[in-house]
Amino acid sequence: VQQVINSYVKKLRQAAEAYETGGRPDLSNKELSEIELLRPYLPKQISEEKLRELIDQIVTETGASSTKEIGLVMKTVMGRLKGQADGRLVSQIVQELLS
Repeated sequence: VQQVINSYVKKLRQAAEAYETGGRPDLSNKELSEIELLRPYLPKQISEEKLRELIDQIVTETGASSTKEIGLVMKTVMGRLKGQADGRLVSQIVQELLS
């Protein structure tokens, strides 16, 4: 159930960004308010500091040393977090550490 809600929230977030870019803040606010209604049903999000520590640990465990191994690190991180962090943030941090 949490995966379905996570997936829906991701779509709502993308729609809100698109509406904002398109100059429709009214529709963007509607999507964001729906996200707020669903937030209690999602797993608690891990802090960015703890996320960085976990990713650093996984990079060390996997022996990843270049951007070619981003997929391996991402798969491991997302498997351990089970929806506790936004994939875009995880990807950004992994890319920073492997660059």
